[in-house]
Amino acid sequence: MKMISRDDAQRKARRQVTRARIAATRIRAESKARASAKVSGMSSKAIGAAGAAGLAVGYFLDPDSGTRRRNGLRDRVLGIIRRGERRSRGEADYVTGSVEGKIETS
Repeated sequence: MKMISRDDAQRKARRQVTRARIAATRIRAESKARASAKVSGMSSKAIGAAGAAGLAVGYFLDPDSGTRRRNGLRDRVLGIIRRGERRSRGEADYVTGSVEGKIETS
């Protein structure tokens, strides 16, 4: 049987205690991370979407420039709708003409 010195035994014991403390710290950190991620019961995507919605509301309801931003957004959206309407009307006229032409040729 091999005899180990007192110093070696103390070092070995300190290493074991250090390893146990590290393992306990890791377990606590993992459990805290899991608990904090699901405290609200919301996924991270839902939290991100809520944050983005909050930023958008703050951007458009800003007392200094909010009116200008809302009016600019309104103008852009209405312009997109107008252009889409014109395009749809043009495509409908084209299809109508194509059908009328086919009817006349037959």
